[in-house]
Amino acid sequence: MMRFSFAALMVLSLAAGARADVVREAIDGYSLHTLEGESVTLDDLEGRTVVVNFWAEWCGPCRRELPVLDAWNQELVGRDVVFAAISIDRDAKKAARLADRLDLSLPLYHDGPDDLAATLDLPSLPITYVVGPDGRTVFTSNGSDPETMDALHAAIISAAPRSASNPNPSRGAER
Repeated sequence: MMRFSFAALMVLSLAAGARADVVREAIDGYSLHTLEGESVTLDDLEGRTVVVNFWAEWCGPCRRELPVLDAWNQELVGRDVVFAAISIDRDAKKAARLADRLDLSLPLYHDGPDDLAATLDLPSLPITYVVGPDGRTVFTSNGSDPETMDALHAAIISAAPRSASNPNPSRGAER
């Protein structure tokens, strides 16, 4: 059973309110690059829950958080959830080496420190935004401690539309 304080959840949720709609507006139609260098956009996001994570190779908490997000990405197959883990490293090769070392399969992108990160004025790393199907940011998470990750997982599950093929996904990520 998940255990996290209501106060912690409220603080993180209130922080999300300050960025309502800003994250979706910033990423909708924005051109990102995969770690392999392909240009992609996160179009057609309406009606889907989007989990946008900003990370860097040099960030210890990011290195702890990415495998958990990777497991959740696999756990939530069959639900309308899109993960976008965006590296803000200056050098995409460093981000790619970390992704290989961690054996990550979730969608990974490189954008550098001056584009989306600057637009959103990121307060810290890692930072994860959960954007609900209506386009509003419903949760913001700073950090990778177990309590914060439990709250983030609960927010993703709460925001994600259910599908007939996977009505009750189980908690699959272990830290």
